[in-house]
Amino acid sequence: MPGVNDRLPAARSPSTAEYRDVMDYVELVIRLADKNMVKVAPDHVGDWYYILVGALSITIALREGKLTGGPVFDKYGVARRENYIAYADHYLQMRSDAFNLGPAGAATLNNAVLNYDVAKVLKIVPETGSEPVSPATELSVFWGLRGIEDGLADDKLYPRSSGSPRYRRNAVYEKMTFAMTGLATAVVGGLQDLADAVGPHFGDSWRR
Repeated sequence: MPGVNDRLPAARSPSTAEYRDVMDYVELVIRLADKNMVKVAPDHVGDWYYILVGALSITIALREGKLTGGPVFDKYGVARRENYIAYADHYLQMRSDAFNLGPAGAATLNNAVLNYDVAKVLKIVPETGSEPVSPATELSVFWGLRGIEDGLADDKLYPRSSGSPRYRRNAVYEKMTFAMTGLATAVVGGLQDLADAVGPHFGDSWRR
């Protein structure tokens, strides 16, 4: 039987059209978050981290069907069913995390992207909203890693006062989530590898 890694989709980069489908949405939703910050969080007007998180929040609401009208939904309702909005979700999550953590968090975030796809293959990612967890695809790793790359580029545009996270509480929560996913994939993945090795010799009775 194939191991966990054998069941991961073969990663690739998007075509120009696929790239623009996602980035056109990302650029639109970032502008929307920036424009509306004065209404929802006036203390954070111009705060790039909050703008990214705001764009992420809008994207999650769109994925979950909580946005039922307006130009964003009208333009991207169909794309939502084609994983484009899921890619934008993962991209914005990683971009905001990379901007918050900075270069010191790059290795942690890179591992988180890879672990997340493994966790999807192992079916151990809990559903956190009304929509099913999006599948691991040949493009999901690209968009996670691209989000990290662009978040670190953002970090250079908005110099930080130290190497510490810009928002410590958010960083602690994200690192805890990444660590739990990494641990779960290591444990379940190890059990899966064991099952693949032992199963052909002993059948399924040992699993019970």
